[in-house]
Amino acid sequence: MLITSFSAIKRQMKKKAQKAIKELSKEYQISIFGKLKWFLKIHVLHNYSQRLLWLSQEAYIKKIANQYKIDLNRHLPDTPMTETELLPTNHQLIYLTLPSLNIHPKSLLKETASTMLYQKKMGSVLYAATTTHPDITFAVLWLARFNQDPSQKHY
Repeated sequence: MLITSFSAIKRQMKKKAQKAIKELSKEYQISIFGKLKWFLKIHVLHNYSQRLLWLSQEAYIKKIANQYKIDLNRHLPDTPMTETELLPTNHQLIYLTLPSLNIHPKSLLKETASTMLYQKKMGSVLYAATTTHPDITFAVLWLARFNQDPSQKHY
């Protein structure tokens, strides 16, 4: 059984990393700025002594909360999911009977704008859910099922 010291493994890993950087630099322009702090708008935090790494999207979440006027200082629920069953709305019935109801086109534009706002919010939250917040992924995907016809309960 071969026992290798940690420092020997570290040297081998460093050599492999340098070789990979050398090969990549043949094809791409590469700049080495030191330790990674941000990557694709994700904040990378390190604790080198305990060999720990955290990924944070706090800045992104604050940005979308400000964009959609969500107060993060108030008491937020322990779980992002409601306990009651969310069902689709019945707006499709309105569209089927539209000619006979004399509905003003402005009301339809209002519904469309509301649906688009819901879809934008879902897209923003879905990015966070798939990158650094798997804890909210189920709730986000559940709500995304209503992208075509959200009601106030879905908001």
